[in-house]
Amino acid sequence: MGPTVSILLPYSLDEHERADLEAVVKSLDPSASSTKDFHVGTTLSIGGSAISGEGARPFSIRLAEPVETEEEESLRQIQDAFSFWPIAEIQAAAGCNREIDHRILGELAAFLAKHFGGIIDFGGQLDTDCAESGKLLPVRYALAAGGQTSFHVGDLAFLKQWLVCCVIQMPSYPSAYEHGQLC
Repeated sequence: MGPTVSILLPYSLDEHERADLEAVVKSLDPSASSTKDFHVGTTLSIGGSAISGEGARPFSIRLAEPVETEEEESLRQIQDAFSFWPIAEIQAAAGCNREIDHRILGELAAFLAKHFGGIIDFGGQLDTDCAESGKLLPVRYALAAGGQTSFHVGDLAFLKQWLVCCVIQMPSYPSAYEHGQLC
């Protein structure tokens, strides 16, 4: 799998908002039958600028409750920094791990954060040397083997500047697609 992000929300999506999310996916991939498996060749339909010269790229989106993935202490840190306790999240993942996949995912995350009023959980640590605006929180947590590490959560202003001025490399994991023809 390639890079992943979550849009943390202060509310659960209702039926209308779930339909909005499906419409976003349809605007990116008119042939998509669900949000769990679709392909993106460009983000122009959501106001982005990414255009894949490699054809449409595999992506997925699913809804989850943050308590499924985050410890209570992490949620408390997020609440202290962003003034809300995350209730739900939109998880978006790229199926591949090339530069274009990171760009598309970043632009998709920015659109979803703006549209649904959320903040971005980057799922790992970012290179943040170039972005100076917006809010970025290193959420610290304990490792099972001892010690501590962190992952970054940021607001839309941070993500927008990061997309413009930084080398886009979101935290990612090995892709099952990478040895196939799609990547």
